[in-house]
Amino acid sequence: SGYCFGGMVAYEMARLLKTQGEEAALLVMFNTPAPGSLKRWPLKQGYLAKRIAHELRTLRLLRIREKLAVFGTKAVGFMRLVSGSFKAALWHALARSSIVSAAKGAQRLLSVADINVSAAKAYQPGAYPGRIILFLTEEATSLYAIDPRDGWMALAGDGIEVHAVAGDNNSLFDARFVDALAEKLKSCITKAHANRRQPIPIFNNTLIPT
Repeated sequence: SGYCFGGMVAYEMARLLKTQGEEAALLVMFNTPAPGSLKRWPLKQGYLAKRIAHELRTLRLLRIREKLAVFGTKAVGFMRLVSGSFKAALWHALARSSIVSAAKGAQRLLSVADINVSAAKAYQPGAYPGRIILFLTEEATSLYAIDPRDGWMALAGDGIEVHAVAGDNNSLFDARFVDALAEKLKSCITKAHANRRQPIPIFNNTLIPT
């Protein structure tokens, strides 16, 4: 299983295991963007329109002071994403040039989150000959240009199973939500155990900041 970008890592691990004749009894992804959905993200017009509409619906439910706090936090987060995308683009451009020292200097400016986003944007996987379990918060469809359900459905040979969970991309594992999420995950694991031999669970919680 994997969270956000970690879901892509989990998907590739399961896909490679399958191609090698090994068993992957259960593949679970939490709010994981579908491949191709991060192209020109976070400045792509379609994403911005969906994201702004979602945030406005959320803000309507808050008091003035809460609105200002949320708006400030979201603005800072968005600027960090834009800055990270610019740094990654600069690094890629310099890496293709003959200016080795400049490319190394640009690479040192990248955070782990910047590198994760860059890797997620470039990820173009093959199909998965199995079933994918998706745990999605309500806002998941507004986070990326492609609905995760549509993107992963196109790759899942045995289809997908979607579970709605509370919270948002940064809080779905918070104490107030995690018990309900854990019960749903436990049910999925129980079904997998009943159908196949017990797998070794692997969890990757790498996050793409939103």
